Amino acid sequence: MKTKTILKSLIIAIIMLAGSLQADAQENQKKSIFGIANRVGLGVGAGTEGIGIDVATPLSRYVHASFGVNIMPDIKINTTATATIEELGQDEEIDITGGIGRTTFNLKFDCYPFPNSSSFFVTAGLSFGGDKLIKITGHSDELAALVAQGKDAGI
Repeated sequence: MKTKTILKSLIIAIIMLAGSLQADAQENQKKSIFGIANRVGLGVGAGTEGIGIDVATPLSRYVHASFGVNIMPDIKINTTATATIEELGQDEEIDITGGIGRTTFNLKFDCYPFPNSSSFFVTAGLSFGGDKLIKITGHSDELAALVAQGKDAGI
């Protein structure tokens, strides 16, 4: 019985402490516009790197940091192409498989040299992730044989 009473008292104390810390954090946020991670921004967009999601927060009055991920959806294309070898007067059909897609991650820091008087800022950061945006593969046995014959002939 004593264990249950102590456990209940501990839970109530934790809840009261958490409520107190939350109220204190809100009060501090009202006092200062700028502060370390006192607010968080969420951004969603679409661009040349794909669909992006960013999370940003201030680190100081002069520097804000953001982390994001960009996802280019994996789009597959299957088609045929005609390769023409004019010197031989020959056309060959090639089955081609292509795909576009990759995921990249961004880490950026925005520097506000004049935080109170201007919205001017400079951004520095890095982006890392997939190194290939488009991949195309195809094969033709006839063209492979012609290339091998050309190599044998010194071409």
